[in-house]
Amino acid sequence: MRIGLTLLFFLIGEVAFAGESLNDLKTFYSLHASMFREFLQINAPEGGQPGDSAGQGVTGHKKINKTTSVKTKDDTPPAPETFNFTDKSAWADMTANLTNFHSHFLIKIESSSPVEKWILKDLTNTEIDSGSLNNAYTFVVDHPGEFKKGMSLTLMIYKDGLQYPSLLKLQ
Repeated sequence: MRIGLTLLFFLIGEVAFAGESLNDLKTFYSLHASMFREFLQINAPEGGQPGDSAGQGVTGHKKINKTTSVKTKDDTPPAPETFNFTDKSAWADMTANLTNFHSHFLIKIESSSPVEKWILKDLTNTEIDSGSLNNAYTFVVDHPGEFKKGMSLTLMIYKDGLQYPSLLKLQ
C-alpha cells in the first residue's frame, strides 16, 4: 500500500513539476480518475466514504481522539481500618489484630494456648468461614467480604488433651 501511494504521488509530482501546465495536470487526472477512485475506495474506512475523517484516510493513519477523565474522591478506595481485640478465658489469653480492606479483611490471631480450629460467625451467629490448624499459637485468617462489627471468632483451644471453645467478640 505504501509503495502504491508513493508511486501515485510520484506520478502526480512528475506531471506537476515537469513544467507542464495546469491543463496537463487536469488531463492526467481525468485519464487516471478511475484509478484514484479505486484507490480511495480500497482505503476508505468500513461503512464510510473515501476521505472520511472518522476512520482511515488516504494515508492509512487513524485519527486519534484523546479523552481524559478527572479522578474524583470516589475513585480512590477507602483507607484500610485496623482494630485490636483481646479476651481472656480459663484456657487462653487471645489477641486479634484485624485489618479491614473493605473488600476483604485479615485477622492475625495470637493465643497463649494452641488452637486446633477456628470458626468465624456473622452478626446472625451463622458460620461464614472456618479452618483447622495444627496446634498453632499464631495464625492469620483472610476472609473475602466486608467486615462488620459484631462478628465473632470461636477458637477451639487445646489444653490438657481436650478442646475448649473460646469466644472472641469482634466489636
